[in-house]
Amino acid sequence: MLSLRLVLATLWRRMVVPWSILAFGLLGGLLFCLLISVTRQVDGISVLVSTLGFVMVIVNPVLATLAWSDSRHNRVHEVWLTSPVLSVWVVMVHWGAALSIVVGQMAALSGVVIAVAWVGSPDWGKVATAILGLLALGAFFSAIGVWAAIQTRRVISAGILGITTALLIWLLGPFSAIAPSHWSEWVRAMALVHHTFGFEQGIIVAADWAYFGIGILIFLVAATQRIAGSRLGRTRWYGYPNLVAVVVVVLAINVLAQRLDWRSDWSNDRQLTVQSETLSALKIVGNPILIRAYFQPGTEEAFKVEQVLRQLQAGVPGLTATVIDMDRFPRTAVEDQVASVGTVVVQLGRTRRLLAYQDVFTASDDGHDRMALEGALVAAVRSMTSHRSQGVYYVVGHGQAPIDSFSGRSLSRWLRIIELDGWSVRPIRMGQFGAIPTDSVVVLTAPRYPMANPDVEALTRFIKAGGRLLLATDYNADPSMATLLRTLGVRAGDRLISDPELSMFRTPSILIPVLSQTPITAPILTQELSVVMPIAVPLSIQNAAAKVPLAQTGAKSVDDAGQTGPFVVAAAIGLGDGGALVFGDTDWMTNDMIDVAGNRLMALQAIRFLAGDLMPHPADGHGHRVPISDGQWIWVLCMSIGLPVGLGAGLGVWQWRRRV
Repeated sequence: MLSLRLVLATLWRRMVVPWSILAFGLLGGLLFCLLISVTRQVDGISVLVSTLGFVMVIVNPVLATLAWSDSRHNRVHEVWLTSPVLSVWVVMVHWGAALSIVVGQMAALSGVVIAVAWVGSPDWGKVATAILGLLALGAFFSAIGVWAAIQTRRVISAGILGITTALLIWLLGPFSAIAPSHWSEWVRAMALVHHTFGFEQGIIVAADWAYFGIGILIFLVAATQRIAGSRLGRTRWYGYPNLVAVVVVVLAINVLAQRLDWRSDWSNDRQLTVQSETLSALKIVGNPILIRAYFQPGTEEAFKVEQVLRQLQAGVPGLTATVIDMDRFPRTAVEDQVASVGTVVVQLGRTRRLLAYQDVFTASDDGHDRMALEGALVAAVRSMTSHRSQGVYYVVGHGQAPIDSFSGRSLSRWLRIIELDGWSVRPIRMGQFGAIPTDSVVVLTAPRYPMANPDVEALTRFIKAGGRLLLATDYNADPSMATLLRTLGVRAGDRLISDPELSMFRTPSILIPVLSQTPITAPILTQELSVVMPIAVPLSIQNAAAKVPLAQTGAKSVDDAGQTGPFVVAAAIGLGDGGALVFGDTDWMTNDMIDVAGNRLMALQAIRFLAGDLMPHPADGHGHRVPISDGQWIWVLCMSIGLPVGLGAGLGVWQWRRRV
């Protein structure tokens, strides 16, 4: 312990160590503030793992070499080499000193953690795994730095050797995509970046810890062999044949460890943990299910898909799932009629469904796509094994948003999502409601051309007779929409709503309304998702006894006339034997917005509710995001950036006074 304290005291006496730690904390704070300045959302610090990990590739090997260079400069290492101290103890002392720098770097990020805790209820599981991931990276790079420092007497050469080695291991990830097929698995197993995905997602994977433990062991053993050779006056290659044998063995163990299925999900959203509802829904099929996911191996998306498919394969008898590299197996892709990476093929007997990337992942406001694979798989299997009794009819002919276009303003993505859930969607014109069953669901978006009064009356009679209507209006809707809304006891305003707090991308008109606890919104609230409405108008419900508010804006929201909220922007309305779901915005259903946050799930839940099919469904997407206000943003800025700057100023004053 005396030797460790001596090395620590010598190392931390160098001013470059505390300054580099403060710079690390400042960089983490800047990156964190840059992220939330765009999204105004907070879900933890997991997004910093890969970025700060790459910074550690450059910084930590260099700082680790300083411990050994100080010992050599003070001739302490000569005492150790000539004393009966074990070589492994000499290496462990210097590695322990380097680990103190890693602990200091984590302490420098305390401002970010405090800011995350202050502004809301972050996902502490992801925060914990992010810290553990950075600690593992720091320990690994410190071992590389200690090994590099022992190889040469020159500090600069040792630093370059350490950085180069760490960088090569980091860059093995991209190289795995072009490595020969029989080597790709080995290269992926040794690529460092592939073992950071779990920490970013809040998952502890046994294979990742095996990788870091084995990597640290290899470099520490190599450093020990080098010191043992120096003591005996042998060449620098002394003991390396034994080391090569050890490396081959531990690498083989590492590759085998990658196949371990032990994992622990610490995250709150548990987006990579299969729900029991999903397993139950797939087990009752009874027939073999074949799933082939075409993703680029070694990417974050492939990691997420593989995590889910492994659990499905283990929990559902007769289910076989594989992740296929489309570039290596083009013939298989052609047979499955797959045209792009990111496609998942679900096959049940001779029936096959293709899930596009947008079906597997939902867009998120933090730049990271979120998993929707479970819901998509269950919906695909259900569509192949059952047939819905009710039909869904989309009203056309009055300038409504098209469902056969791929533009951002169309509803073709909404159409695919509904059909993937097993529903048959057909176009219908006003006046044809008498020809469809009364238990059908009619979808009407804001018309741009007038609707005739007889058509409005026919739709009203359809609802009173037991029909169901999903109605979405907006500020550009034709005035004839107001006539239909009056029959439902609803009046839609003609002024847009803005909310300075509950909004996305710091744009007050892109609303994130507060959802009420209802059977429709229950899965959305359970998964801590939100519904995003870009341009909404307020809804005034005349018949209070027949309404159930679904979503409303915050207390600080205002409309263009200056009236303050909260405003109702979505509600369920009863009329006769039927009913309607009314939304004050159409854009949330369009291609541009349907895959954002919880919009996809709201679209599915709306149709399921109107059709009387609100049975338990697996998750269609996950998220854990806390909107922050302007005051909270200032606090985040002060804690994330102000704390490292303040500590740096104090350190500078102390250093100046010490010199004076």
